Amino acid sequence: MIRRILIAVANTEQGTWAADVGLGLAEQTGADAAMVHVVDLASAVTPLMAEAASGYSMAMNPGAVVPGAMDGAFPAPTAELRVDGERFLQQMIGRAAGKLACVDFLREGKPVDVILAVAQEWGADLIVMGTHGRGPLSQLIMGSTSETVLRQAGCPVVLVHQKPKGLTDAGGREASK
Repeated sequence: MIRRILIAVANTEQGTWAADVGLGLAEQTGADAAMVHVVDLASAVTPLMAEAASGYSMAMNPGAVVPGAMDGAFPAPTAELRVDGERFLQQMIGRAAGKLACVDFLREGKPVDVILAVAQEWGADLIVMGTHGRGPLSQLIMGSTSETVLRQAGCPVVLVHQKPKGLTDAGGREASK
């Protein structure tokens, strides 16, 4: 029996579809719902951010190392990511539109680790999450959060890779684009 559905949402089209599917399942089964959004600070640290922070053009000098270029470079962008993450999570929680109580988890870290930890901590019976449906080469190079969660989760996982047909969200609205 499914009593607790954890919905992992990312700020992507697939993440929004996963929210609609997860909330719909929770409403149909009477399960409790929770949403987790992970602020992945590591993915925000890029050479282009270092370039912007330092004012030094890496395009003009590829491979150059600029001493001190990273010092203090990221407080504003990481704080902004947290605020954006909270805003997005609350927007997704709002999709429950009073029909369904939904617990929220906003965490920082590596998405796979956080999703699995929250699922265990909260006692999820099912995880619903979006997937981009990348090919094998892309998965090899970039990895796949959804594939790793699918393999390592201690409960069933539903992967959403396309817009659900005819599904309404918990508020009775047609599932988003």
